[in-house]
Amino acid sequence: MKTKNSSNLYNNLPQEEQNHDVVQLSVQPIESNATTSGSKPDSPISRQELDDTVTHVEDQSGEAQSTIHSSPTELSGQSSAIIITSPPAPFPQKRKLYLRMALLSTGMLAILAGGVIGGLSIRKAQYDKMAQAQIFFNKACHTETFSNAQALKLAQQNWTEAENLLRTVPFMPGLGIRDAQEIGSMFDRCKQNLDATSYFFEAADMSRDARNTVNQLQGIPKESWIAHLQQLDAAIEHLKLIQTVPQDLLIFRASQQRLDEYQGFRVKVQNRLNQEQQAVENFQTAEKLHEQFAAKQAFFDTLSRSNAEQALVSAIDYLKKVPSERTTVSAIAIQTLERYNQELSDFRIEPVRQNLRSLADSFAQLSSDLQTNLTFDNNTLAALDHLANQFTQFQQETSINTHPSMPYFAVALQDYQFAQALWQDCNEQTPESNLCFRNWLGSDNLYLGDASKFHDRLIDRYRIRPLWMSRGIRQKDALRAVFKHAQQNVEQAKQWVER
Repeated sequence: MKTKNSSNLYNNLPQEEQNHDVVQLSVQPIESNATTSGSKPDSPISRQELDDTVTHVEDQSGEAQSTIHSSPTELSGQSSAIIITSPPAPFPQKRKLYLRMALLSTGMLAILAGGVIGGLSIRKAQYDKMAQAQIFFNKACHTETFSNAQALKLAQQNWTEAENLLRTVPFMPGLGIRDAQEIGSMFDRCKQNLDATSYFFEAADMSRDARNTVNQLQGIPKESWIAHLQQLDAAIEHLKLIQTVPQDLLIFRASQQRLDEYQGFRVKVQNRLNQEQQAVENFQTAEKLHEQFAAKQAFFDTLSRSNAEQALVSAIDYLKKVPSERTTVSAIAIQTLERYNQELSDFRIEPVRQNLRSLADSFAQLSSDLQTNLTFDNNTLAALDHLANQFTQFQQETSINTHPSMPYFAVALQDYQFAQALWQDCNEQTPESNLCFRNWLGSDNLYLGDASKFHDRLIDRYRIRPLWMSRGIRQKDALRAVFKHAQQNVEQAKQWVER
């Protein structure tokens, strides 16, 4: 601020006093230089004198005014100091301050009252939420046993509703949240029972397919058995989680029994898996051995045939290891085993079949020659002797003698030998006469047995008409009948050879 009469004096004031909006002015005497020299100080200026020298001061903003009192030097002839002093605050400003304080106090009381009322409202909302939650807790925990998954699901829904209510309890420092936690802890045992029962039912659902499949006779691929093992493992882990609940809960004892049961099922499933894998491996090995047999069976040397037969025998042994049921290859293994056995039989009998075919060809050639000439010449007699020796040699080999075609060959040979004997005994007589057959009645015929039954045997065996016998049969008719009978047996034998 600046004064009109003493700007220099204003500039010499302290900074705090310069910046003050309202200042007070007072004049106090200042000792002059004469004082120090022993002269007397001047008397103070009177109040009236100061009033006569009033100077108005305005600050730069124009908002506050101050009054400066200065003493004229001409009155006292003494130097004076000017002190700026602000006037006392007017009375209306104090009333505003008191009013403000009163309003502030009233607001604080209103806020405090509102806080109390709001706190009571929040507390009431807290207790309402907790009461509703406890109702749902009671519904969820009214029993420890559940007959089925649907009953458990309803209890879990009630529990979830109770938890949701507790989460929405209005917050109030020190209240509500602690009470909600205490209510939840009251039902910890119920929560443990609900969780354990849920694990129990989930374990049953997980293992249902495995438990239903393990006792079935139908085989399934190993991948399915592996999946069943995983299902049982997961179910067993669920049951193990129940072991942490209080042991006096009913679900604890039930889970113990179910755990032992599922572990038993797991052993069965593992056995079925091992059985399936082993069966498939045996079947595949048999197929590979059969491929080796097929590659060597076409060779006729002894070593190749021996190796081929050994491969096929080994293939049959592997097929016999495949279970007749309960695997995916059981049915096809049975069919393949039957086919391999037949192939082995055919392979082993092939040499016998070749010999029997040769024997059948010899019979056919002899029959053709005899039916054409109706006589036994040197060639036919030599062929018959060779045929008899060949047949005798085959009879000494067990593998050939036991063949079902041999009895038919034996009958045909007997026919030819009978025809030879008949021809030899009758070749010197007239072919039209019956004397040859009459002579045979008194002889011991080697081929037809008792001679007294010669006519009956001849009729029955060779189907010669009785009328011919009564009139006297011709030799060539008898030979034709015998040759025809022999040829029929040879055909039967050939059919057995090719079977």
